[in-house]
Amino acid sequence: MKPIYIFGHRHPDNDSIVSAVAYAYLKNITDPENTYVAARLGPMPRETQWLFDKYGIEAPELIEHIRTRVGDVMQTEVISVDSDTGMQTASRIMRRYDLRTLPVLDHEGYVQGLLSYRTLALCYLQEIIDHTDHFDGMVADLRIHKITNLMETVLEVISPENLLEDTVNILLDSPDRELIVTDDEGRCVGVLTRTDVVRGDKRRCILVDHNEMSQSAPGIADAEVLEILDHHRVGDIQTSGPILFYNIPIGSTASIVTLRYQDAGVEIPEPMAAILLSAILTDTVILKSPTATEIDRALVKMLSEIVGVDYEEYGLEVLKARNAGEELMIDDILNSDLKEYRVDDRTVAIVQYETVDLNPIKERHKVILDTMVEHARVRNYDTFVFMATDIIAEGSEIFVVGDIERAEKALDIDLASGSAWMDGVLSRKKQVAPAFME
Repeated sequence: MKPIYIFGHRHPDNDSIVSAVAYAYLKNITDPENTYVAARLGPMPRETQWLFDKYGIEAPELIEHIRTRVGDVMQTEVISVDSDTGMQTASRIMRRYDLRTLPVLDHEGYVQGLLSYRTLALCYLQEIIDHTDHFDGMVADLRIHKITNLMETVLEVISPENLLEDTVNILLDSPDRELIVTDDEGRCVGVLTRTDVVRGDKRRCILVDHNEMSQSAPGIADAEVLEILDHHRVGDIQTSGPILFYNIPIGSTASIVTLRYQDAGVEIPEPMAAILLSAILTDTVILKSPTATEIDRALVKMLSEIVGVDYEEYGLEVLKARNAGEELMIDDILNSDLKEYRVDDRTVAIVQYETVDLNPIKERHKVILDTMVEHARVRNYDTFVFMATDIIAEGSEIFVVGDIERAEKALDIDLASGSAWMDGVLSRKKQVAPAFME
C-alpha cells in the first residue's frame, strides 16, 4: 500500500509542521492498515527545528510536489534473470508469467540488459532466412545459448521520481512498451508498463492548516485528498467524493489535532504534547491573539501539565529560539509563514513574524522594504504586507509595498514612511487579511 502524505501549507510555520507530524503519529496508531508519512513543503522554521532536536523528533520529509510519480504506479515485484540463464529457460519464464520483456540483472540487482519477445522473434526470423538448410541445428543451438548475445544493452531507464506525465511519451515510443525503473545507483527497483500508466494511481494525502490550492503542494488538483484539518476560511480545494473536513474557528490547527487525539482516546506522549503546545502558543501569540478561544486555553492547560511547564515561559522560550544566536536574515523571514490571497483579480501576500524584540527589525527598515519590493516584483504580488509582531508590546509594525493606497484604506493607517505601528494587532487571519477581503 502506498503511503498517505500529511502536510501543511507552503512556507510552513510551526503550526503547519507540528500538525502534520503529530497527526501522522496519531493516524499510524488508529489506522495501522495504512502508512502515514508527515511531510513539509518548505524549510523547517528555526524554532520548530529547535523543538524537534530537543525532543528527539525527526523532521518531516521535504516534498516538492504531490503529482503522480513513476514510483507511485510502477510494478515493484520484478521477475528477472541473470546473464547465465539459458535461452530456453528465459523463454519459458516469459511464457509462464506472460511477460513482454525480461530484465537481466546481476546478483546485486544492477541492470545488465533487457531480453524481449520482440528481440527473440527477430532473431529466430533472421536465422530462418539466413540458415534455412540447417534450421534444426540452429534451433538446438539457441536452446542452450546464453542470453548475453541477444539482450539489449542500450536501454532507456527511468527514475521512480520521474513525473508520470513526463514519462508517458517515453513509454509510448518504447518498442517494448515497458521501461525499467532504477535507483540512483542503477539497481532495478521496478518496471513501468502501459497498463500501469492507464491505471494511474493518484498520490493520497491529508491536508493540515490550509485548504486553498494556492497554498498547497503543486499537483494537488490531481491528488486524492482524504482529509482536511484546518482553522482558516474555506478555500477552493475540491474532492471527487465526501471526505472528513474538520474546520473549526479556533486558534491553531494543532488545537484541532489535539482534539482528534481526545476523540480517538489516544494518550499524548510528552514529545508530541510538547510540540503541540508550542504550535498552539506560537499561532495564538501565547494566547494573546484574538483568535485564541476557550478551547485553545483548555488545551494549553492540559498539554502544559503533560509537559510540566508554565505555558507563558515555555511560549517565550520557543519564540526566542526563532532567532537565538542567528543573524536576522530578511530573505528568510519574508519567505517564512507567507500566505497568498486572491482578492478579485489581485494577489495580496501577507507574512507574519513574531518576536520578543522588535529593535532588530526597526534597524533594518530600509533593507526590509527594498527586499519586499524585489519579492513582490518576482512573484507578481499586487500588495505585499509584512507583519512584525511584538509579543511583549502586543502589537505589530506593518510594512507594505505595492498598492500602498489600498493598504492604507484597508488597515486605516498612514504608510508614508513605508510602515506603521498597529497597537493590539496580533492576528493575520482575524485582523489583517479580512481587511483586504472586504
